[in-house]
Amino acid sequence: MKELIFCVLLGFSNLAFSNEINQILTLDEVFDSEFFQKLENVNEEEIASYVLQNWDSKDIILLKKGTTFPVKIFLKGGYFQLTTKEESCPMVTLKKDLYLQIKNNDFFFSEDLKKINSAFEFFTGSCCLKIARSPNSAAQVEIGADINKR
Repeated sequence: MKELIFCVLLGFSNLAFSNEINQILTLDEVFDSEFFQKLENVNEEEIASYVLQNWDSKDIILLKKGTTFPVKIFLKGGYFQLTTKEESCPMVTLKKDLYLQIKNNDFFFSEDLKKINSAFEFFTGSCCLKIARSPNSAAQVEIGADINKR
């Protein structure tokens, strides 16, 4: 459940930011909060819209450097299906503190709360999809992203 919620929280945004701040919460405090306890009664397909519509926009989430969380990856469609051999999933570790605000159905990011921007204004980067030969000479698909501060 936490992985799904975090994926929702890392969505993209494009609206303006207000300097009003109610409180700064760590990710653990967010998941332990009464707000997220209510998500147990929300259908998984409806969680994203529930979070966007019900989150207090004055609350800021501090994503602390060193925080590690699992990444849920999917690949599906008419041509591809992701097949995993193990139950384990890749992990992501935050390399810097990052603040997140959810406001007006969008997400905003900051390093210092002096300037906070939409994901498109805050981040820059590239994505890749390539097919190469793996070390054991089999075909290998690589999917990745290089994401940096703009």
